[in-house]
Amino acid sequence: MHAAALHRRNKTTFSIAAPVLAVVSFILVLYAAIVVRSGLFNSVHAFGDTSTGTLLIIFIVIVSLVSIILGMRRYFEEPDKLEEDRGIWNKTSIFYVTLLLFVILAFISFWGISFPAFIQLTQGLKVGVASDTKNFFNIWSYPFTIILLLALGFCLNYNEKEKEEQKKTLFIVIGLSIITMFLRTENFYVLDHASPFWAREPTFYKLIGNISVISIFPSMIYATWSIIKRLNDYLRIKTIRPRIKGIGIAIVHFGVIFILLGSIISSNFTQTIERINIPLTATGELVDIGHGYDIKIIDFSTRSLAENSNIQAEGIRISEIFSSPDNYINKNVKISGKVTSAVNVQSPPPVTYTTYLQINDGTGDLWAATQAEEPQNFQEGMDLTVSGFLMTNFRSNSTGTTYDLIIFSNPEEISEGAASGNYKVQRVQLEVYKDNKIAGSGVAEYLESKTGSGTFPLVDSSITGTDTYVIFQGIGGGVVPLTLKIIPAVNFAWIGIVLFAIGIILIMGVRSKSKGE
Repeated sequence: MHAAALHRRNKTTFSIAAPVLAVVSFILVLYAAIVVRSGLFNSVHAFGDTSTGTLLIIFIVIVSLVSIILGMRRYFEEPDKLEEDRGIWNKTSIFYVTLLLFVILAFISFWGISFPAFIQLTQGLKVGVASDTKNFFNIWSYPFTIILLLALGFCLNYNEKEKEEQKKTLFIVIGLSIITMFLRTENFYVLDHASPFWAREPTFYKLIGNISVISIFPSMIYATWSIIKRLNDYLRIKTIRPRIKGIGIAIVHFGVIFILLGSIISSNFTQTIERINIPLTATGELVDIGHGYDIKIIDFSTRSLAENSNIQAEGIRISEIFSSPDNYINKNVKISGKVTSAVNVQSPPPVTYTTYLQINDGTGDLWAATQAEEPQNFQEGMDLTVSGFLMTNFRSNSTGTTYDLIIFSNPEEISEGAASGNYKVQRVQLEVYKDNKIAGSGVAEYLESKTGSGTFPLVDSSITGTDTYVIFQGIGGGVVPLTLKIIPAVNFAWIGIVLFAIGIILIMGVRSKSKGE
């Protein structure tokens, strides 16, 4: 955008760089789509292998080749220009520095998601760029982000007559940034010292990771002051079009400040409570999880989905059967769950084979039995759907066990997998309390299939800008496993995104005349 802005004003400025960078930006957008569509990347945003990924790769190759050809053609057609050497302390040079910083930051993002896929394709190894992927981006992006803010503050209000005074101000801010890098706090550093990954980080990572994040605030305040000063200059312009465009430019830069502020606060002050296990028997009760927080399970359910359908599977939760057995005894029922125990029994001639299966659907355990003339291959760990007749107080002579409740089924009524599809979805509705006041509520889901699993966390945003974020890992063993995150200042990032969009609209809505028109 910066190169395009200067090129739009003067067609001889960045005549090659502006279109090339625009094409690269477009290619990176397509590349981001490949990350989530190709199945090649171990990214948190990736959601599976689709044919779309191959088409996007082909399209990127075509666009890249055409762009290289057109760029080289423009380069050789461009007449040689002799430019006056004005040193590095001028607006054009700072613009070049800004563009270089954007290219570096873009490459960091590109390499962070590309390196694992590159190694996997060339060496067949699954690796990460860091023990904690977030650390890679924090380590390499942080220094360049500070430099970018310094460049923003200097360039936005650059005045040739006041250059020496502006340089002094810049040097003071740089000095403050360096000094604040060494401030010691409990936990406000580029890398989280409390993380289990910290002890294993390389020396360079620890060196940068020891920098206090407070060091970004001098440059951020400097940039904000420059934006406000520049906005005042734009507001004094009498002509409406330049004034609107100037206001748009200021709003875009305000948006960047808000995004950075929200990102820094939310990433450094997020409170995480892991390994929370709420017993299913505590449904409807407040359970203390520490740090002043309580969680109440309102409801939970399990359903199955077809691959291309929203049909809900038939079936009864085992907990419902045990809570109201009289409603189901001596009736046909259907349950779905995982086999936690399998007992095979062979009777004397005439030989029959009986299999007793203990089924767990996350809400409880129930035994099922089936009989056939051939051995049956039901094993522990299988996901089964069982339909049959529910009996009570059944005594098995072959196993010597009395079953309080048991389903008798034919082999034909036992199927592997979900009852109506490929996906098993567990859903839990809950409320989060802080000091006995509700802090968030909603639904979290856990999806499981033969090829993998995924989570759909609860995200509840408050008017104060704090997000309540709950990850649900699937009911098992009679407990609901959860991870709670309290993420502050998320609204700052959203405000920044909205301001950025508004500023871009204002800039694009006003066409400035280029030289020569």
